[in-house]
Amino acid sequence: MTYSIFDTGDLVVSFNRADEAQAAFDRIVRENAEARDRLLLVAFDDEGNAIGDYAPGDRVAGSEPHLPLVASGQPALAERVDERLAGFGDR
Repeated sequence: MTYSIFDTGDLVVSFNRADEAQAAFDRIVRENAEARDRLLLVAFDDEGNAIGDYAPGDRVAGSEPHLPLVASGQPALAERVDERLAGFGDR
C-alpha cells in the first residue's frame, strides 16, 4: 500500500507506512493552517486504486492514524476516484 499527500491535486509526497503519512500530514497542517483546505491524504492499494474516501485536512489533523481514512460504506468508491477528484485544485 501507498499513502500519498496531495496539495491542490499535485502529489507532495508518498509513504509506504500509514503512520508516517499521517504524521507528515498532521505536521504540514499544523505548520501551515492555510494548507488545511488544499490537502488530501489518500491510501492506494498495490494496483494504484484509491482505498476509501479521501480525507481533507480539516477532518484529519490531530487524529490518531487509522485506516480506512474515512469509512464510506461504499466498497466500490475507489473505482470512481477520478470522478470524485475531478476539478480538485482547479481555480
